Amino acid sequence: MGSPVQIHCYKHDGSLHRVWNKINFAKEIDGNIILANTRAMVTESDGRRWFAKEPAITIFVKDKWYNVICMLRNNGVHFYCNLASPFIFENGIVTYIDYDLDVIRTSAGDVKILDENEYKLHKMVMQYPADLSNVIESQMQEVLELAKEGKFPFDHELVESIYKEFMIEMGLK
Repeated sequence: MGSPVQIHCYKHDGSLHRVWNKINFAKEIDGNIILANTRAMVTESDGRRWFAKEPAITIFVKDKWYNVICMLRNNGVHFYCNLASPFIFENGIVTYIDYDLDVIRTSAGDVKILDENEYKLHKMVMQYPADLSNVIESQMQEVLELAKEGKFPFDHELVESIYKEFMIEMGLK
């Protein structure tokens, strides 16, 4: 726990989309990689940098086409799910391809799909193969069901527990 990790996010055409720094490895649960941070630094593809407003736990789900950023806010855990390729974790770097579609689950349990127009545009421009589109769209249905039911990785109690453990381990709480 606490080892530094970077996250590299690419687009389907191979272009770098975004890099997260100041992230720490928290734990592995059943092949799922769990990362934690207090305020991640994010670098966009155009070089702009910004810091996340709140602490977060990021869950990379083994063999699934999505990952979830769990933001710990004053009013509870807010989930932001990226529809994305399965992750690769090598040499302290988590890598994945972002496929535009996102799902949010608010701390109140409301679920919403984001960026459908961006997905449709990139699907056409980057020529996503039909098999890929089918996988992404079926994984979207799985994500929506899990988010609505509050099941892993949309489990706020698990996220809060991991974050508390991380803070204690790092000597921050």
